[in-house]
Order: sequence, then C-alpha cells, then structure tokens
Amino acid sequence: MKFADSLSELYKKYFETDDYLPLFVHSIIEQMDHKDLLQIVKQCQEEELQEFVASYIIERMKKTSTNSITPPSPYSTNKPQKKAL
Repeated sequence: MKFADSLSELYKKYFETDDYLPLFVHSIIEQMDHKDLLQIVKQCQEEELQEFVASYIIERMKKTSTNSITPPSPYSTNKPQKKAL
C-alpha cells in the first residue's frame, strides 16, 4: 500500500524505534477526512484491500470477544431465586 509505505518512510525519518508508531499513525489518520480515507482505499490493489479489511475485522473481534463473552460458571450465585408465595 503506497500510503503505508509513505508513512513508514516518514516515520523512519524522525524515529529510530517503533515506540511511537501507533501514536504517529493515529495522529496522521485523525487529520484526514472521509474523502481522504476513501481515496487511500481506492488506491489499494484487491489483495491489499482484502488484507486491510481482514486485519481490521480480526482486531475488532479480538477487542470485543475479550470483553463481552463470558461463559457462565457452574458455581455462579446468579441463579434465579424462587419467589415466596
């Protein structure tokens, strides 16, 4: 992806380690509008676009699956209680 390659070159120009890479990338992306972002996607080859989308979906699934899915414990005290008549 041309955009990623350009960002990589720019990053390496100013930083020697990957410590600030997420901050750097997010700060660049935040300055772009919807039209700019779509232009980047339009310039991708099909294989690059597939990899890009797959990576995004995998990361989103990792984030949501660690927070929301918790199997019930057989020792849970959250069993429904019977109401007294």
